[in-house]
Amino acid sequence: MDITKYARSQMTSFVAISDKLGQDIRRHLLHSKVLCCLHITKETGVFALELQKLGIDVSLVASNPLSTKTEVVKELERRKIKIYWSHGDQISTSSGMGTSRWKKYKIELLPIKDPDKINTSEIVSLVDRIINITQSEEYITNTEKQTKVREIEHQIDGLVYKLYGLTEEEIKIIKGS
Repeated sequence: MDITKYARSQMTSFVAISDKLGQDIRRHLLHSKVLCCLHITKETGVFALELQKLGIDVSLVASNPLSTKTEVVKELERRKIKIYWSHGDQISTSSGMGTSRWKKYKIELLPIKDPDKINTSEIVSLVDRIINITQSEEYITNTEKQTKVREIEHQIDGLVYKLYGLTEEEIKIIKGS
């Protein structure tokens, strides 16, 4: 099933920008990770695929299972986009007016640290180093620079694991090993 034909025809501006700026943007976004919480439809499927085309590792969370299109989920999963959704355990409901009502008790269960209570300077410094490296013209073709970025990303991962107090077993689960 090709989910993109109709949706791309409805999103001409976004697709044109993605196509035109693709290589320029790609060098800055290569190896980036994005998690989007949205209605999973043909249109948002195209959005996710366009981000993936720019070198971004995309994951989606279905904001409302009632609006989630199963055939789109299957196609996106086939194209290696991670999808998190469940008919029985949603974190929001539709207001009926094009917006979602978030379930406070579900949001409070998310293990999100308060940025005011942690020292973020080390992480910010590492992110700045990544930005400086990836802004160079030759980043896409320079494997040394790409390796350096991955090393810095691993350092950031380590800081986040420490921040959340993760065990070795939990880290293995996150890494998928």
